[in-house]
Amino acid sequence: MAGCRYRRGLCDGVRVNMGVEGGLKVPAV
Repeated sequence: MAGCRYRRGLCDGVRVNMGVEGGLKVPAV
């Protein structure tokens, strides 16, 4: 899932929602 959040905005959106990646917060709705 590490590479998913970098390429996939959807995966990143879920991570940001949970607050797992505070330094890499990408606006992915």
